[in-house]
Amino acid sequence: MVRSAITIQHQEKLEARTIINRASIEHGMDIAEIGAGGGGHTVLPIAMRVGEEGHVYAIDVQKNMLEILESRANGHMLHNMDFIHANAEKINGTTLDSESVDRVIFVNTMHQMEEKGIAVKEASRILKPGGEVLIIDWGTKLGCPYPALESYCFDPHNIESEIKDAQLVHVDTFYVKPYYWGLLLRKNV
Repeated sequence: MVRSAITIQHQEKLEARTIINRASIEHGMDIAEIGAGGGGHTVLPIAMRVGEEGHVYAIDVQKNMLEILESRANGHMLHNMDFIHANAEKINGTTLDSESVDRVIFVNTMHQMEEKGIAVKEASRILKPGGEVLIIDWGTKLGCPYPALESYCFDPHNIESEIKDAQLVHVDTFYVKPYYWGLLLRKNV
């Protein structure tokens, strides 16, 4: 996964509390963030929110990003995290047990995936019944905010068949100003 200067510059506009609130993350939950990266912008505040009774799985295909993230987590004294070098674009690719997490989070990740459908199925596989998947990525109601971001943006409706195939139910589609859209999906009980 390649992150551009544009992505890094504008990612700060998407606050971690927006993600935590949209995903209804609570103390004691088990969370997987797919495409966690090295910055910890989302996953470190999530680890703080779930506390020692919860657990966070930071998953990324780039081992060096996980090493940076682990160092940052240690600096924050967060001991409720695992750092998993894995490919979520394969079934069983995350290496997590089936039905093992309450929430799966994708933030600025889905647009980089070639096998979006498989990633959604893998998220569903590791999700507990009644658990939710939150996908937040680039785009606005009017499309991409800047021509330079065009390759980062896609319409969330383009993965509707993949969502259905993964046996997830659409809960909400929303926009987060100024640059993002989001999808909240639930696994049936």
